[in-house]
Amino acid sequence: MNKDGKRINLALGFLRTAYNDYIAARVLLNKGYTLQGMMLASTAIEKYFKTAICIWTGEILKVHMDRFDLIKEEVVKMGYNIIFDKIDPQFFELLSKAYKVRYYDSITEPMTIGFFKNQFLGELDGAVELFERLLQLRNEASGEKVLSPLKMDFCSRNADLLENNWVTSTEKDKKKFMESDCIGFAVHIEPQSLFSEIRIFSQPGYVKYDGSMALIHIKPETM
Repeated sequence: MNKDGKRINLALGFLRTAYNDYIAARVLLNKGYTLQGMMLASTAIEKYFKTAICIWTGEILKVHMDRFDLIKEEVVKMGYNIIFDKIDPQFFELLSKAYKVRYYDSITEPMTIGFFKNQFLGELDGAVELFERLLQLRNEASGEKVLSPLKMDFCSRNADLLENNWVTSTEKDKKKFMESDCIGFAVHIEPQSLFSEIRIFSQPGYVKYDGSMALIHIKPETM
């Protein structure tokens, strides 16, 4: 296998694992395992970024979403600024926080993560769809486009992909999706009192959406 073949093969490996994490994240978010789904969403988007970087440079960027500044810097160098123009920066901020809460021993100061679950899911689906359009891989031997895992699942009508997915719906109305059935979720973590973390949930409701996710903040002194 020549150098280009190895680069494409490596990129395809990243793409497959990115998609697997994405689908698992969707299942967890739809089943109510919000924080766990958020963590897998973070690793999924990280791997989509690494797929793009690998295609461009042939190298593996060995950083994670807690160092999103370095990932962004590399992607901007590639000329893929459109990713940051099209995706809500607050979504990336949440993904960075999600990576940090995988292991509580890395949390050194109080941290709050709070959002509306459908809005997070909506941004996740939109981000993956954008990566799908940007990452065009071809078979080295035939030159034909490689059918991505997402396209294969869409063709087979995989319910885990289609459930609550505004991108794959016939309406494709992101604003309506982001404003409807908004269930709030928030967790506040104090590094000196990990057993006493605060978690809150809300009933479904309407939350106005104008292109930026609504975040939830917790002030423990008022609880």
